[in-house]
Amino acid sequence: MGVWFGGLVGAIIGVVLAAIGIAVAIILSEHKKQQAGRDKILNRLDTADMLLQENMTADALAIYTSLLKEVSKEKDSETYALIKNSEGKCYYNLSFRAKRAENLIKAIAAFEDSAKFSNPQKSPDSYALTCYNLGSAYMNLSEFHEEEKSLKKAAEAFRKT
Repeated sequence: MGVWFGGLVGAIIGVVLAAIGIAVAIILSEHKKQQAGRDKILNRLDTADMLLQENMTADALAIYTSLLKEVSKEKDSETYALIKNSEGKCYYNLSFRAKRAENLIKAIAAFEDSAKFSNPQKSPDSYALTCYNLGSAYMNLSEFHEEEKSLKKAAEAFRKT
């Protein structure tokens, strides 16, 4: 009975170790898939940023809008905040070409959302840039829309930079 019991215990230990090995392999595989997905998102973000620098604002905005559908603000708030800031820059730039008030209001909404999901302790430069962008948008909006209120909001945003 001792040999039989020892064999049974050995078999059980073998099955448990195999199950642990399979679980670890599945977890690593899932992690690699998530990392590959994140890398794709960051590559598209870089592409959109380059388009924005080249004044291809509408093309950049289309990519940012698409990325916002894929990035969870709860799971990846840092990337979400970066995308919202860039989206805001697109609307800000568009405000100089057409629909000034409408695009500034969209820019402000994007910058506010970016600031809300930014981490000033983790990324102080990024947060300061978002606040600066927000202040600039409010300052431009003050030229023709709720001047006093817009200037107050601009000052609040600039104080955070």
